[in-house]
Amino acid sequence: MPARLAAILQPTPPQTFSAPVRSAAQTKLDILLAESNPIIRSVIAKILQRRGHKVEQLASGEAAVAALVQHPYDLALLATELPGISGIEATKLVRFARTGRPHLPVIGLTSAAREVSTDARTDAGMDAYLAKSIMPDQLIALVESFALAGLGRSRDAEATDLRPSTSPSPAVPAKEKRPAIDQTALTDLEKLGGKQFVDDIVSQFLSDARLTLDALNEVVLQVDTHGFHDQAHALRSCAANVGARAIYEKCLAWRDLSEAELAARGKTYMNELEADFDEASRILGLYLARA
Repeated sequence: MPARLAAILQPTPPQTFSAPVRSAAQTKLDILLAESNPIIRSVIAKILQRRGHKVEQLASGEAAVAALVQHPYDLALLATELPGISGIEATKLVRFARTGRPHLPVIGLTSAAREVSTDARTDAGMDAYLAKSIMPDQLIALVESFALAGLGRSRDAEATDLRPSTSPSPAVPAKEKRPAIDQTALTDLEKLGGKQFVDDIVSQFLSDARLTLDALNEVVLQVDTHGFHDQAHALRSCAANVGARAIYEKCLAWRDLSEAELAARGKTYMNELEADFDEASRILGLYLARA
């Protein structure tokens, strides 16, 4: 454990802290968000900020533990996978260090690529969890349920893999090709944060996706199934937030890809994925060029 964290991880006597006074209807929360993916982090923060909540954004488990021990947040959103200290381990450390202080609701943001069991999250002290990518209505409902029902009350909120749009896409016949970009996703993001916000998200996606595709090509050559699942999940989460439906659905279909199939068809799959990315990049480039 880093020495800086060890120095602050000491349980605090109960009398040192008092619970904030809140009415049941007060929902403006001071929230800590720890998520290493900048696209997902920005979208979650913007959704909550539009509701009037204050959101501090961090990218590592160590920084999250230090902040949660030192500051009186109302609620924490912690990705289960974080650099250094995982969200699960961070929750355990925070629960220990905050002994005697009011209960801090912790919502885990989970990754389907390395799903953490419900028991593991519960044992760590997480109160609820959501799967990436985030659906705005469900995120808001879950976060604000803690304020409306009284901070500190656990919620049962396991979520499946979610899209960022507030309504499901209509069914598409199996033989009909998905569009490279779902324009409604960009429109929804624009309503959320404006054109410049979406430009930043799109630019981040194009940069991150290119790096992830390079990593995917490498793990395909190595027939590294575990690495392939992790990289495909990372790409899927980012693609969902910008409406890159073809990329999202391909990566979703590969969740249970076997080593034998990766060895036999991995290069073909990557050629298809590269083509989808080229088309998505073309459309997103036109969006960025729009005044």
